[in-house]
Amino acid sequence: MFTHRWSFVGCLLVVISVACEEKKDPLGGMKFRDTYPPNEQRQVIKDVKNLPPVVSGTLPLAYMIDFACTVRVMDEEKKIPLAAADARAGQIVSVDAKGGVVIGTNKALAGPMDPNRIYGIYLEPK
Repeated sequence: MFTHRWSFVGCLLVVISVACEEKKDPLGGMKFRDTYPPNEQRQVIKDVKNLPPVVSGTLPLAYMIDFACTVRVMDEEKKIPLAAADARAGQIVSVDAKGGVVIGTNKALAGPMDPNRIYGIYLEPK
């Protein structure tokens, strides 16, 4: 009876310690842009030349597409397009100094790219 009581107390302490353990952020503090609910209507903007980038900055850049569109990657300093391709919802666009521009599974522009320049990812609705 003495060992059963200690076994119970030991199990209870393990359960309490697991339940009280500090929860860690699984994303490591990374922040993601809010996405639209699947049934929400989106306003189609006719003048796609004046759309702001969804992501811009120095490399690396990444963005998950939330609707079917044409993706364009631009050199923001020179204002020139570097790559463009059609993308489906759920695909990832990545811009990396070594890997270049990858849209979904397609390599749109081979690296290397200057990591000190400013790049932008633009989405043009279809």
